[in-house]
Amino acid sequence: MKGFVVLFVLLVVTLCHAADRYSILCHFEKGANDGDNQESISPVVRGSALYAATRSGGAQNKGTLFRINTDGTGFQVLHEFGHDPIDGYRPCGTLAADADTLYGMTTSGGQSNGRNGTIFRIGMNGAQYKTIHHFEGWYYNGDTPYGSLHLDAGKLHGLTVRGGPNDAGVLFRLNKDGAGFGLVYAFRGGRDDGANPYGSLAADADAFYGMTFAGGRRNQGVLFRLNKDGTGYKVLHHFTGGFDNGSNPVGSLLLHEDHLYGMTYAGGVADRGVIFRIAKDGAGFAVLRSFPGTGAEGSRPHGTLAFCADTLYGVTRTGGRSETGVLFSLRPDGSRFAVLLRFADPVNGNGNGGSNGTEPYGSLTAHDNALYGLTRRGGKGGGIVFRYQLPTP
Repeated sequence: MKGFVVLFVLLVVTLCHAADRYSILCHFEKGANDGDNQESISPVVRGSALYAATRSGGAQNKGTLFRINTDGTGFQVLHEFGHDPIDGYRPCGTLAADADTLYGMTTSGGQSNGRNGTIFRIGMNGAQYKTIHHFEGWYYNGDTPYGSLHLDAGKLHGLTVRGGPNDAGVLFRLNKDGAGFGLVYAFRGGRDDGANPYGSLAADADAFYGMTFAGGRRNQGVLFRLNKDGTGYKVLHHFTGGFDNGSNPVGSLLLHEDHLYGMTYAGGVADRGVIFRIAKDGAGFAVLRSFPGTGAEGSRPHGTLAFCADTLYGVTRTGGRSETGVLFSLRPDGSRFAVLLRFADPVNGNGNGGSNGTEPYGSLTAHDNALYGLTRRGGKGGGIVFRYQLPTP
């Protein structure tokens, strides 16, 4: 009993210190000049500023692009989606940055019946917004991206959930001015291939790596590798659910040294998701952490892991206090798992409250020994932008 009391006291002290490290940079209020982060998107940091987006909010309630300093000052809406009838809306993923220009995608809008999404670019000062590609959802095009663009060798690369000859999603590339759009790979689905990628690409010097939500031996997704020239496609791992595997990934991979790290939304001991590691050649797949379902440790991990000072960090959408999610850490070997923050109970009784946000739904961004992220709800109703200061290395 004495040992339990000591452990409990240490846990309380740890969480108190964690709360001291946590700060809210911005509240979204669902206003015409604000955002509404109903499906969080991770920030990109350039200098002393964060750039990110909201899925709704703004004058048309179709999403915004915004900028905010890392200390929480200087919030500015750079663009409101939906003013132009063929503009994209509902932005997704993390913005890609190149010099003074940002690139991103939307899941909806565009000139093809307003349903298939777009690729856009905009200056970091909010000027020169332009749609550079309209997804059309047919044989030689993609349909509905949900991840981020990856800038490699002067070209933009990405994934769409649907589209292509099998309507199972594609990996595409195009020039930064929008010219030269082409399919690098079209997913086939079935037992031997993946289908419906919801995440983004990771890359080393030679190849792209990614995951699909469906397809594979159990139709629960795959992890794949593809040479950057479009050759050598290979499924490295089939997600099959169960205690020792994950299923249905919706996030992206983190590449660190010779291993890939990722999370799945389901699978594991309670079918509430896992954190895994696998070598770049597909060897040595291992579940590092299996989420137990409801309770203190969180469940339903979402997004991409962040890496800082030999530690992995991530968020879960549910679990923790009142099923509102947690922020956690663990070592790359799976040891020293710790819950750093439990997102708060709703305070106004309607599911949209919470003093420090609820339901983190994107990925964390590590910058200058701090983590930055967003939540879907909480704060003043539309979610928040937050910072978690890490201990000094």
